[in-house]
Amino acid sequence: MSIEIACPGCKSTLRVPDSAAGKQARCPQCQQVVSVPAASPAPDLFGEAPVEPSPARREATPASASTDLFSEPLPAKPATASADLSNPYAASGFHELVKPTPGAHVAALTLTPVSFDDVFNLTWRIFQLHIGPLALVGLIAFAIQAVQQVLGFGINLMAEMSNDRLVVLVTNIGVNVFHFFVTPIVTLGCSVPCLLLLRQGEAKPGDFMKFTAHYGRCLLKDFLYALVLLAILLCMAVPLGILVAVKQPEAALVVGIVLGIATITAFVWLTLSFYLANFFIIDRHAGAMESLQLSWQFMSGNRLPVFGLTFVFGLVGGLLGCCTLGLGSILVTPFFFLLSAVTYMLATGQRAALSHTGALANEDRVVDAALERVGIWRARDIGDLVSAAQIYLKGWKPKGRRLVTISGSGATGVMSADEATFAGLDMVRLEGPVRQKLDAILPTFASAANPIDLTA
Repeated sequence: MSIEIACPGCKSTLRVPDSAAGKQARCPQCQQVVSVPAASPAPDLFGEAPVEPSPARREATPASASTDLFSEPLPAKPATASADLSNPYAASGFHELVKPTPGAHVAALTLTPVSFDDVFNLTWRIFQLHIGPLALVGLIAFAIQAVQQVLGFGINLMAEMSNDRLVVLVTNIGVNVFHFFVTPIVTLGCSVPCLLLLRQGEAKPGDFMKFTAHYGRCLLKDFLYALVLLAILLCMAVPLGILVAVKQPEAALVVGIVLGIATITAFVWLTLSFYLANFFIIDRHAGAMESLQLSWQFMSGNRLPVFGLTFVFGLVGGLLGCCTLGLGSILVTPFFFLLSAVTYMLATGQRAALSHTGALANEDRVVDAALERVGIWRARDIGDLVSAAQIYLKGWKPKGRRLVTISGSGATGVMSADEATFAGLDMVRLEGPVRQKLDAILPTFASAANPIDLTA
């Protein structure tokens, strides 16, 4: 069983095991530490009772065990954090380190509608800020695909030269199987850096190789998907074959056209339904079948905008690739996978994580530079904003960067000096006639040095 608590920072619901009762948990979205009460489990977010993990899963992933998303060892924690060692939310990776149970997968996420404009605008902004590392990821994918195509073409060419139909057939099957095993490497290798970028605000080309932790489940997922497509093809081909066998060419033509349209529609529908499966495998450690089920669930209501995105950018990317002899895919490929990752984050209600983790941190610095250029001062928090409003409403405007502070204690004087240094202001050194006038009016126990301490 598990305990559900509300994060006071971002208002999200955290689910922790019973063993965490009386301890502290860290919210994976806003990183705020929350105390876990010793209470009974709360209902699931979707109105369902919390799901008890099966004995097999409980043995494989005990609540006290912590493994990184990419099967890397966790960094050592300081001795002061010993009370949080069993905390599943005290994660140094980009999500909970304990593999969630199937019920926890759904409870932590919220089905959210996405829009074409929202996904594209957010993807484009992040892509522009991180185009360098993303282009290197695209270059790795381009190199793997180039080797894959060259090897496949060479093997098929040698088979054709043998003039043996059986050899050609066996070779074609072998090449297709080879492509089947290589394709998940590219899809996972591009998906992992894009998801890391959205989670942590940083992507490295070396993250491409972290696909190994998810390759087996992704391969099994692709196999199940291929079986579904094969079953659809067989169901569509049977009536057409019957009509051909009974020599009804006109009826076979009409039925063939109808079945062809139906087959294409079914393929598109299934592709859109399973569009997010890889990200559930990476981000949630979902199994092959579970990833397909979760993708189907969270694509509900989102298939149409995702179809528009994939159609438009697939067409644009294809034209760009043709015009650049395939080199355009170095940028198109990571952009497409970043588009998919953003869709996953938005469709599962994780928009807040994009701003909390720094995916758009560089853009914030761009805003600071733009405001400074036009002479607009930016308040860092609501306190600064209120203080600045009081000053501006009095009609007083500072003319320079020289500053004198007056405080009622030495501590606040030091703090004001530190803040002035942080803001780039100059603490004026008081001397000469100014210092003499201050000494004349200040109490004997006061300090006329800047900052002026009235109680020194």
